[in-house]
Amino acid sequence: MKSAMLLTVLALAGCAGQGARTAEVPAEPATVLRGRLIDGTGAAPVENGVVVIQGERITCAGAASGCRVPAGARIIDAEGGTILPGLIDLHAHVWDAGMLSMFLPAGVTTVRDLHNTFENLAMLDAAPGPRPRLFRAGPLIDGRQSWPGALIATDVPAAVRAVDTVAAHGVDFVKLYSGLSLEQVTAASAEARRLGKPVTADLLASDVDALQALEAGVGGFEHASGFSQAYRRMGGDPEVFPLDSVRMDSLARAVVRRGAYIVPTLIVAHQYAAETRPSLAGVPLADRVPDHVHAFWTRGDAATPAFKHVFDVHEKFAAHLTRRVVALGGRVGAGSDLPNPYVTPGGALHQELELLVGAGLTPLQAIRAATGGAADILGRTDLGVLAAGRAADAIVVGGNPAADVRATRDVRVVIHNGEVLPMDALLAAAPPVRGSQPAIPAAAAAPVPDASRLALGRIVYGVAVGADTSGVDTMTLAAQGGRLVFSETARTPAFSMDARVEMAAPSLAPVTSDVAQ
Repeated sequence: MKSAMLLTVLALAGCAGQGARTAEVPAEPATVLRGRLIDGTGAAPVENGVVVIQGERITCAGAASGCRVPAGARIIDAEGGTILPGLIDLHAHVWDAGMLSMFLPAGVTTVRDLHNTFENLAMLDAAPGPRPRLFRAGPLIDGRQSWPGALIATDVPAAVRAVDTVAAHGVDFVKLYSGLSLEQVTAASAEARRLGKPVTADLLASDVDALQALEAGVGGFEHASGFSQAYRRMGGDPEVFPLDSVRMDSLARAVVRRGAYIVPTLIVAHQYAAETRPSLAGVPLADRVPDHVHAFWTRGDAATPAFKHVFDVHEKFAAHLTRRVVALGGRVGAGSDLPNPYVTPGGALHQELELLVGAGLTPLQAIRAATGGAADILGRTDLGVLAAGRAADAIVVGGNPAADVRATRDVRVVIHNGEVLPMDALLAAAPPVRGSQPAIPAAAAAPVPDASRLALGRIVYGVAVGADTSGVDTMTLAAQGGRLVFSETARTPAFSMDARVEMAAPSLAPVTSDVAQ
């Protein structure tokens, strides 16, 4: 990353013009970004653009000829780079304050956390220093024991109670998981609608397919999951390429017709499918991923060829579906699913943009998936777009990502809630470069809960193929016949992780056996 762009205080007075989005300008000091502008709507860049920020809001954005620059404004010149909205990661699992601190210097100003304990979320809220805006689902709701901290619903009434539990904690979304039956998904979705909570689902290894889930009231599909099951039930084989265009078109049209969305998280499937350990060269802040996360990642190195094949197939299938949904005008959001193996906090979202372009989206469509389109999925009309009245979240990157989306990696300026955040300070607050001394005292870190609560200290990237067994005492993820299957059979781990010793991660609370308890 480079140092902040040229920043000077100038007494300028511009002329109001036509075509820019404007609002009444308050009489407080302003910050003005000047240069190439990509507004997050998918529109073409404005080469001579301006963003005027006063307080926590944007008061004008568009062509320089259409925005009045207040006298005494602080001017930040993009110097050949590009002004963008702050990026939004729609799928993350933030374990600790260290992870949280890595988003802003990577240009990610908003994060949606889709499985975490309430205890850990409270610790994230108490973390010191600037941090991204956090949307949350709290614990995911499953029908069988799975991830530590999940709410396990053994029947339909328990699924409804689980929704009531997370809603009572003020979550922004309800996340349903693969072990729920169709009846449970239907009942949980209805309860969430009653409570005004949008529902998203991960159906990667579910008996419920995406078309059934749409009928049941699910509005979002993480990893573009559940569609391969529907494709099979339509008579197609998701492992045979090219995919049948008629069936895929039918699936995409169902998403668009329902107003639903997909978050394909291509990067996580891409990293799992890699034949060798993925390279993180050039990924923002990849050299700052803490050792305990690296230790967690290496557990995935033992994945079998069959397991990798499943994710290779899934990535190709999800890419095809994503391309078709976008072509039909549907809703697609960008997410990373960190901290899966070699999926970094903040930096992986830039890799996701590149994979979306590789899937057939234009760079501007990919950027919209992490800005205006992502804000639409969050239900927030005040985020994701550089326009008058919107929250003042903006970044400046080197180069022109409309021509080469990899330019988003070069984050030079970060503005969050109207505050220009010095890059040096953001990096100092992030985890240190691996092998160096900590940049902040241990006392500044989020508190760690009583280790006795982490007695179930094994977390899975378990694989079971044929006679091979690996996994953990609560869940095994198997690759069987090109599909992912969860098994509740306890197995002796061939590779696993002791949360107390290796992870030191406060998010790993014991599995809840039944939310009714």
